[in-house]
Amino acid sequence: MSKIVRYGNKTHYRTLSSSFRAPVVGRIPKGIWVTQVIAGGELCVTKPARNWWFFVYKKNNMENNWSKLSHLQLGKYGEYFAKMEFTKAGFDVYTSEVDDKGIDFVIRKNESEHYDVQVKSVRNYNYVFMRKEVFTLRKNFLLALVLFEEDEMPTLCLVSSMEWKTLGRKFFSENDYEGKKSRPEWGLKISKNNSEEFKSIYEFNKQVKNL
Repeated sequence: MSKIVRYGNKTHYRTLSSSFRAPVVGRIPKGIWVTQVIAGGELCVTKPARNWWFFVYKKNNMENNWSKLSHLQLGKYGEYFAKMEFTKAGFDVYTSEVDDKGIDFVIRKNESEHYDVQVKSVRNYNYVFMRKEVFTLRKNFLLALVLFEEDEMPTLCLVSSMEWKTLGRKFFSENDYEGKKSRPEWGLKISKNNSEEFKSIYEFNKQVKNL
């Protein structure tokens, strides 16, 4: 990710999660290209214009090495990430003390409307499933799906449980495993080939407007 920012008495670079400020250090001669490591990325001088310098901040993707996290750590990160996005969207978020009913947290839109949320964190497009006994199909039950791709920021998608009622799109499946030990489940099939289509439909900022 790159962002162009202006340089005056102080430099202001902005990333997805935070901002950094650095004072001017010395005078940079015109026409000189400079690369400086700052806050996990590179600050590159691109072009001087009058009293302004233009910079490109290149975020260093090395910090998004999701393969280093255990399954439990990835799940916790995904849950906190989803909570922050709902909070940013203006919802009240309440953590469930016990998730034996498949509910990771509850969001409230107003005094009369609330939604139960189950979070799934997926690394590099694995098959996702929710047990039928806890993931019930109702209008106020949502799946918050956090997709982790190596060296990329997480992508949050939001899916209503009602999508499994009709199984109208190719992503959704139902598996009852009759005669087998596995418990009945609702499935979600995301691959590298269909991931962009899925994200374009169920991207969080698009779907949250429908709540």
